[in-house]
Amino acid sequence: MDRRAFLTTTTATLGVGVAGCLGTLEESSADVPSEIRSADIEKNADTDGDYPGGTDPPRIVFADDDSTVHVEGRIIYGSSTCGAYELRRTEYNEEDGSLEVLVAAYNDAEPGEDCTADEDSSAYRVDIEFDTGIPAQVTALEQNTFEVYETTKP
Repeated sequence: MDRRAFLTTTTATLGVGVAGCLGTLEESSADVPSEIRSADIEKNADTDGDYPGGTDPPRIVFADDDSTVHVEGRIIYGSSTCGAYELRRTEYNEEDGSLEVLVAAYNDAEPGEDCTADEDSSAYRVDIEFDTGIPAQVTALEQNTFEVYETTKP
């Protein structure tokens, strides 16, 4: 067999095979969301004690089948009578596929209202639904009374 002909044929065949694989990779990439459809927080969510503790960072769970990201945690706030928390921010950047979620504690006392000096905590679950797919990266921030805890996935 002619060595040059063999090498030319082998190189051409490998080039076509690799090009075909690369094309398949591009076509099979997951859908990238273009917008958030909804973002909701469920307070006092943990009924079975499975959520991270008050000094642990929040947990991020991807639900690919319904284009939803769940952030679960337990936030500490400054007073059982005057403390509260809320979903403060959900920012999605379509260009890089990143999502940032912030759950923050705050003091909701009325002027002149006396508050207890105890700390309290509550489990929460944030559900962020996208139009299609899930973000490439999610950062969850939990700002309690004294610290900020952060988790990024992947």
